[in-house]
Amino acid sequence: MDNAPLSYVIEEMSRHFYGRIVVASSALADRRVSGTIKVANTDDALAFVTKALGVKVTRLGPLIVIRQ
Repeated sequence: MDNAPLSYVIEEMSRHFYGRIVVASSALADRRVSGTIKVANTDDALAFVTKALGVKVTRLGPLIVIRQ
């Protein structure tokens, strides 16, 4: 990803994830991400996003919520 909005990254991750991934706010969804991300590996991709953007990830069964 090169300066991609988080919403795009999540869209790409969702293609490989059985559940649902939700970004808690539109401002957060618009934040930009750059780097090499393996979107097919949800855990690795979420770890990257967490570190890159300083966000929190909450898992509730098949639901993942990304928030500030």
